[in-house]
Amino acid sequence: MYGVFGVLFAFILLALGLIQMFTYRATPEAQKTWNIAAFEQKNNWTHFEVTGEKKGTLLFYTGALVEPQAYAKLADGLAKEGIEVYIISSQLNLPVLDNGTMATIVKEEHLDKVFVGGHSLGGVVSTIEAKKLNETGQVAGLILLSITASNDKILKQEKYEDAKSRLPESTLYTTIEGGNHSGFGLYGQQNGDGTATMSAEEQQKQLVQIIKQFIVSH
Repeated sequence: MYGVFGVLFAFILLALGLIQMFTYRATPEAQKTWNIAAFEQKNNWTHFEVTGEKKGTLLFYTGALVEPQAYAKLADGLAKEGIEVYIISSQLNLPVLDNGTMATIVKEEHLDKVFVGGHSLGGVVSTIEAKKLNETGQVAGLILLSITASNDKILKQEKYEDAKSRLPESTLYTTIEGGNHSGFGLYGQQNGDGTATMSAEEQQKQLVQIIKQFIVSH
């Protein structure tokens, strides 16, 4: 019996090691922005507070195996445009392990009519949470980031087209020409992704404006 537990323990350690090995780290620039701009860290989320008039609130799940710090530039850019952001830090950087956190944030931070979204797998988890929050009238909109870059080679186009049929007819579709999957964060080039013709910083500047316009118009 002890031998079985020993093998199981070794397997768990190996799995954790592989997860750490394949996790995408935030760039030094993103980490610096996180250290400067992050207003408050509480439980497993980090709050980026607006400096002027608040125009909305975005609860955000990261991509799978991507450090939350990689989205610091995006969060800081939105905060400067009046959109406060809560970036969720998931266990092992896997959003599927933290389903339910958005509802917890809404309750503990006394929020109302929030926008929810995420990058890649984080977007999938946010749709699940959006449905729950919608039942209580606390969600104002859903923002999916992994569907808006022309050079995104991580996104499965067939599945994406099929998923459109399950989204509301009022859904807005926007493509950032020249962007890719990796450019929604600052963590380097993701394996299998297309080559962007713009910097990740420029892609995120465009993304900030797209999200801002969506939020202020809803």
